[in-house]
Amino acid sequence: MLITHLYEFFGVLLGCTMYGQGAFPAYGGDTNMYNVHKFMDLNPLQLGYFITQVGLSAASFGVATSDVTAVGMALASLFDVRCPEPASIIPGAPAQDQSICQDASCPLAANATCAANATTNATAPVYANGSTFAVPTSTSGAASTSTSSTKPSSGAAVMAGSSVLGAAALFALGLVL
Repeated sequence: MLITHLYEFFGVLLGCTMYGQGAFPAYGGDTNMYNVHKFMDLNPLQLGYFITQVGLSAASFGVATSDVTAVGMALASLFDVRCPEPASIIPGAPAQDQSICQDASCPLAANATCAANATTNATAPVYANGSTFAVPTSTSGAASTSTSSTKPSSGAAVMAGSSVLGAAALFALGLVL
């Protein structure tokens, strides 16, 4: 289901001419990207990694650099900000919160509407079993770690946790193109 929805969503986002016709069905998932991603507690590094993978995938299929840049900028402006104005991405869907970046380190949208925004009340997920996450504390190659009950904050830990996003982006974009 995830790949099907990614395929359909990227089809409308990229303006594919065959979207909603024949073998390329219209998006059938939740049109509120905040609702879809709110329990992921994503930060700018994770979303940046995903957006980079989408761009690299598009470039590998021969998409023009200017188009790759335009798509990357659209993804960043729609999803990689906190408190955006409600927007409608899928034709006919109501304007809704589309923010995927929920972490406090996410940049505020240009016209931030935090007071009226669902993401203002978002809370980071916590471990139900009381376990903790080992966050690397050194970039020198040493195996030192610290124990933290919060999400990883280093780029290396974030990137390792985002490989599924990258793989999904590559696969979805390959299908769209």
